[in-house]
Amino acid sequence: MLKTKLRILLSIFLVLIVVSSYCLATDELGTQVQEEVNQLAEAQSEVQDEEQEGEELDWTNTDLYLAQDTVIISNVVDGNAFVIADEVVVTGEIGGDLFVIANKLIIEGGYIYSSIFTCAKEITINGVVYDIYAISNDINIGKNGFVYRDLKAVTSQIKIEGTIRRDAYISSSNIQFGEEEQSYIEGNLHYTSNNQIEIPETAVGGEVKYTAANSTTNKTIANTILSYVKDFVQTIFFTFIIALILLWLTPKFVERVGTMGVAKAFASLGIGFAAPIAFVIIALLLALSIVGVPLVVCGTFVAVILAYISFSIVSIFFGKLLAKLLKVEGKIKFVLLTLLTSVILWIISQIPIIGGIFSFLICLFGIGTTLVNVVYREEEKIEK
Repeated sequence: MLKTKLRILLSIFLVLIVVSSYCLATDELGTQVQEEVNQLAEAQSEVQDEEQEGEELDWTNTDLYLAQDTVIISNVVDGNAFVIADEVVVTGEIGGDLFVIANKLIIEGGYIYSSIFTCAKEITINGVVYDIYAISNDINIGKNGFVYRDLKAVTSQIKIEGTIRRDAYISSSNIQFGEEEQSYIEGNLHYTSNNQIEIPETAVGGEVKYTAANSTTNKTIANTILSYVKDFVQTIFFTFIIALILLWLTPKFVERVGTMGVAKAFASLGIGFAAPIAFVIIALLLALSIVGVPLVVCGTFVAVILAYISFSIVSIFFGKLLAKLLKVEGKIKFVLLTLLTSVILWIISQIPIIGGIFSFLICLFGIGTTLVNVVYREEEKIEK
């Protein structure tokens, strides 16, 4: 049981890392950009050497994983850093990306050779960073803060007193700059807010583009196509991850789904129709008692998960069926056929009117299939 839980936790962590890398991937540094980054790193190292006067720096030659109340990274990390803490302070150097979930994130004289991906209540940058992707309540780019490329942030308020080398994409109701007349953002500023904000002319070297947060303008063809592409990629990628996790953790469940006959398939669809109705009735009865409220909450959570993975379960079912028809064997080929099936199902679900009904049936069939094969136990034959 313990091993199974550890494998599940490891799977969820791997999915988060893969999704983060997939959604927020960055291009490699060009030769000129790398030279400038190295020059800044050398200058920063000289300052640190003068302060430490003969003290040897500690090196971490692998990725760093930390989960503590307070984390101070003062050494050199030759890799990525993954940190969960109440307060994170970086005064050293990180050769890769920095992933942070914290109450406070402070970069004080530190140097991040790649990007920061963070969700923190307060963020203070007084060091050198390549890219910043942030969700926060309060962001402060101090006078010693230097964002080498782009800033992409969703925040309640942000104050920029340092330098952003390229563009800034900000969703905020309060954007402030330093008092000096200079270009704090050397590229373009794209910001989204409920009301238009007065931006000083000298603060932005490029163009200032404003988008109303409650804008109801019609989508362009390009935006429509982009939304379809995004939905398609997310659906296929999620199906791929679910298929791999189920093959790893519960191969017998995948086998039972693949060996379902016609009668069992129709039974699954019927259970898919009956399960939501039964759940609502039972939930109402349990809600009348105090003891039943936690059960209702847990049941709702399970129901949401079943609905969320229903498309992937149906894709696995038809992927197995297609593998049998083509007489194809092997897990890799099965996964590829599952992805092909999910593409076909997704295309059908996008058809007007018909697609909505089809998606509803897929959801019910997926829920029913999961329930049937979870409680299903094949009877053992005893030969006398």
